[in-house]
Amino acid sequence: MAPLGLGDELRAAFRSGGECWGFLCLHREDAPLGFTEADARLVARLSSHVGAGLRRAMLVGAAGAGAEFDAPGVLVLGEDRSLVATTAAGDRWLWELPSPEQLGSLPLAVEAVLAGLEAIRAGRDDVVPRVRVRTRSGRWAVLHASDMAGLGEARHVAIVVEPAKPSELAPLILLAYGLTQREAEVAQSALQGRPNKAVAGALRISENTVEDHLKSVFAKVGVGSRGELTARIFSEQSGHRPNQLCSGPS
Repeated sequence: MAPLGLGDELRAAFRSGGECWGFLCLHREDAPLGFTEADARLVARLSSHVGAGLRRAMLVGAAGAGAEFDAPGVLVLGEDRSLVATTAAGDRWLWELPSPEQLGSLPLAVEAVLAGLEAIRAGRDDVVPRVRVRTRSGRWAVLHASDMAGLGEARHVAIVVEPAKPSELAPLILLAYGLTQREAEVAQSALQGRPNKAVAGALRISENTVEDHLKSVFAKVGVGSRGELTARIFSEQSGHRPNQLCSGPS
């Protein structure tokens, strides 16, 4: 950070319910005095409250973005990371992706999948770059990145942006409701339509324990049946449900 005139740095992870929901990096100018122990204690005291707020914000109904955002979009980037071409849907998604304040900067989600692609090229990873991100309108999108061929000697990258599937969001939404790891496992099995006996066998617990976990899940999510649970969790992405903060414990 020295070229930017920055010195001391203070970082914090915002955790709630055993999960990390965000992070913070604070910087001070390069000077003899940096952050103090009192500064660190203050951030530490605030971190759990911020984490709880970020977790609850996951459950606030999203604004309807319209049917035009249901179509996947494609962005083509040049070797210098400039935007070479885009589909009409890709242009709409590009506007929806949160971006840094600097003019001309790529959205952070795009930078993330590009970094994943660089890791594959360097042999540090072999998993197709994939990032899940919440858009400006509150919807969820998934980005994929891959190298393109047939466009001459210059290297081009294709970024595909598409709506996140409900099944991809269910684990995250369940955690946002404050479910324990075991409750989330039972709930995910219930969302897949598995009967209690099958859930008990897969998780090696009794059917009575499965029923107890489901009762706790229903109470935290604010529903009364498997059907209502499925409707509630799978509607989080579309934003059709009314705004509601989670009622379960952190």
